[in-house]
Amino acid sequence: MATLATFVLLLLYHIFLSSAKDRRVPVNARHSYSLTTFDTHGKLTQVERASRAALLGTPVIAVCTNDTIYFSAPQALPSPFIVDDGTARFAKVSDTIIVSHTGIAADGRIAIAAAQRCSVSHEYTYDENMPTEAFLEEMSLFFQEYTMKPGVRPFGCSLIVGSLEEKQLYRLDPSGAVETLGTFGVIGSMSTKLKDSVEKISGDYENSPEKQDQIRAALSKALVKAINEVEASPDKSGIQTILSASFSRQGFLVDRVNATQNID
Repeated sequence: MATLATFVLLLLYHIFLSSAKDRRVPVNARHSYSLTTFDTHGKLTQVERASRAALLGTPVIAVCTNDTIYFSAPQALPSPFIVDDGTARFAKVSDTIIVSHTGIAADGRIAIAAAQRCSVSHEYTYDENMPTEAFLEEMSLFFQEYTMKPGVRPFGCSLIVGSLEEKQLYRLDPSGAVETLGTFGVIGSMSTKLKDSVEKISGDYENSPEKQDQIRAALSKALVKAINEVEASPDKSGIQTILSASFSRQGFLVDRVNATQNID
């Protein structure tokens, strides 16, 4: 009886080993990585995923003229009775720097708060507005730190930075890389669809910076047109408002435009 039981156990063990052997996966798939470790292909998977999250965010378009920076972005709200979702899409960092974010809204709020603290700290220490180059360097290091620290993940958002000092726009991605965009820029979803329209607006008004109302209206029109063309957009039904901002040394102004009406 004992011999039979031993035989049965050995048979079951052999069947288990055979089935486990058949379910083997490739060596690359069996590696276990932390969030801050490169895989066998030399990639940081979490950074790539964070970049994809930023690309799926709310589209933000911007144009920079000689003395004013213009931003425009849709605001998706769950109800027409709600006028604000509590997330500031555009934020003044100093008298010469403005920032907007796209991607995961909560991550964007953290990044904006860090940008404002960085600027205030510099102004308190040196009694001057923070230079654009220094600001970009500090924010780049802030983003890049979260791709290395254990127990954290990269930010799932991108920033577009406007500088009156340099008369330029810059993009900061989740890896901490900084890209100079020039006098126009687009971040978030529908970037490819909106890029040509924003470039045309930038060229049309390059020599007419005083036409602020026309520039804001043109940016809002471009957004509404792109949104209406994306029939499969899951957020299309919730977009009631287009946020339009202008930033100059004279001040910072944000307007709300009804996206369901024609924009003159």
